Amino acid sequence: MPSIPDPGQDRIPNVFDVSRLLSPNSPPRQREALLALLERLGEQAGADLEAAREACRLGQYREAAAALHALRGSIGTLGANTFAATSRELEAAVKAGQRELAETLFPRAGAELAEVAGAVRAWLDRQARTAAPAPDDLELAMKKWKKLLSENNIDAVAQYHQLKNSLGILDTTRRNAIQEAMARLDFPAVLTILGPTTTRS
Repeated sequence: MPSIPDPGQDRIPNVFDVSRLLSPNSPPRQREALLALLERLGEQAGADLEAAREACRLGQYREAAAALHALRGSIGTLGANTFAATSRELEAAVKAGQRELAETLFPRAGAELAEVAGAVRAWLDRQARTAAPAPDDLELAMKKWKKLLSENNIDAVAQYHQLKNSLGILDTTRRNAIQEAMARLDFPAVLTILGPTTTRS
């Protein structure tokens, strides 16, 4: 498996290529939609693959094949050619009811998918580092984020990535819960977790 020499880079051949979906001239809305998509993929893709594997074990081949097809469709848009090829082979085995062959392919697909998810998370983290607000602006940024969350506005995703590295004021449990809720785009849950958060120590 190739190593990732520069965590957060825009392109890793056959693994991740954000330039396929985003250019320097992309409108803000497109960038925000991409951030939301990547957040969900980074957190959910592994679980989706495991669900397909469990369906295969239960003999639910049609459901497993459909899940693999959908997963390849979303991950493939990121330039994950290696995973796409393996998942295509895996889907064919599942459709044919070749359970033993499928069981040998699932671990390989899982490892390749983990590499994609790792590249996605590294890229998202780099966006947060690059866009993090200055300390003096943090309180205003938090207020803006809460307003966007309360309005169920997709712009809350981009604002979250600007604030992500500034959430050290929260304990680990709450930070993790916020990350999971944002991955689901469950904005009301995020507001509940945040509560009367203050940026002042």
